[in-house]
Amino acid sequence: LPAHSLGALSSPSRQLSDLDVCVIVPRLAEGGGPTSVPLGRPTLFTAGPLLQIRIERDGKLAWHHDAPADGLIQGPIAWPLAPIRPGERLRLLLRPPGAAADAFAVVSIQGASAAVLQRNEALVASLGQDPAAWLAAVLQQRDRGDLALALALLFAFEGPSSRQLDSL
Repeated sequence: LPAHSLGALSSPSRQLSDLDVCVIVPRLAEGGGPTSVPLGRPTLFTAGPLLQIRIERDGKLAWHHDAPADGLIQGPIAWPLAPIRPGERLRLLLRPPGAAADAFAVVSIQGASAAVLQRNEALVASLGQDPAAWLAAVLQQRDRGDLALALALLFAFEGPSSRQLDSL
């Protein structure tokens, strides 16, 4: 399943084109519009390490995570806030290593419709902890062309760990 890469980072003082952030989950929308997230508690995952992650809700800082003094933020991160509501817009701000303190890749995300969120939450609940069911669901969504849901399921913290899922 392909990742989608952001281009330049935004900074109040300059544009940085030599740094980028590859966001795997949530899958980014084409054309720069808000990314519709198919689950209320999406996993956050980038291909490379980060120095800082911020989430803004209603124009205010709702959550942030800074890298420890002796390392970087790596690996998937479980959604740290209350679930995203249908149609709700948030901003993810991601700062990779080498970026200035005020330079962030900015990703606008938006909760899917109430019907889509309910349907997908019911799907997650129905899969339980059966690795074969999760694998089938991921592959089915991929084959349907719903890469956003396929990736959301693949990296969902509710899912089981299995060699087959990990190999994807």
